[in-house]
Amino acid sequence: MLVNVTIPVYNEEEEGVKNMYRLSGDRLFDYGVTIADDASTDSMLAIAEQLALGFPEIRVVHLDQKAQGGRTW
Repeated sequence: MLVNVTIPVYNEEEEGVKNMYRLSGDRLFDYGVTIADDASTDSMLAIAEQLALGFPEIRVVHLDQKAQGGRTW
């Protein structure tokens, strides 16, 4: 079974790293993780990209502008 999870992050460099490494523990199924950086102003994007280098199941996407809760206007 393959499970895909998207984790939105915004300025979470302190807590984000701890939570990401929890995903790398024992698992009962294959998984993919997308870290969606929502225009962080701290170093969260760089941390996520570095993490993805060590875990092939992790990919990173980056938004240049902060999302507005689904607003399209």
